[in-house]
Amino acid sequence: MITNIVYETEFWDILTRAKLANLSQFHKPNVFEEVPLYTRYSDLEFLKAQSTPIVNATVLGFALKFLNSVISYQQHRSSYFASITVWEPLDVADPIVPNLFFWSGNAERAKRFKKQLVLDRITTPFGKLIKQLVGAGTHPRFSVLEDRSTLPDECRVFISLAQRPYPSFLPLEELRRPAKGLVYDMTIPTVDRSGRYQLKQGLGTASKKGHKAK
Repeated sequence: MITNIVYETEFWDILTRAKLANLSQFHKPNVFEEVPLYTRYSDLEFLKAQSTPIVNATVLGFALKFLNSVISYQQHRSSYFASITVWEPLDVADPIVPNLFFWSGNAERAKRFKKQLVLDRITTPFGKLIKQLVGAGTHPRFSVLEDRSTLPDECRVFISLAQRPYPSFLPLEELRRPAKGLVYDMTIPTVDRSGRYQLKQGLGTASKKGHKAK
């Protein structure tokens, strides 16, 4: 990955402004959220001289370091899962937007969570691109899988630890299962089109569909 000290300082400034630098908030009981690590294209102004592939590699490199920081911050007695997720951009010229996906719960919640989150091997061009970016760095401990069930027409890539750092952590491969023939549990909150974060070029804030960006 191409993340260096100068870039990391910029990224931590972004997280601080977004109130994401306090890692304890990602370890609350019974939490289930997915939050973007940046919400304005202008946040990446310090990378404007770089090409989109370089920007993507840099952003993803920091996101994986941040994921490691989140996971190592606290060990859980009950089940815990954290991952970087990336939705395929609407425009290939746009940089990727990594999200931190985090979940925690007891054994019963874990059973429902595993039924809800349907991940499978990488098959799409975008998924292969992300897997290549991850593999091009110094992160052999990461697994990369795809979610094509939450929004069937779109691809979301999950990147997380391949092995457990402690007994109650859910490794990514444990969530892998073919989507075909699975009955999706709609009693658990899901991400749908109205809940997707979308970046507005120029205006630049992440907003939900139907809400005007600031």
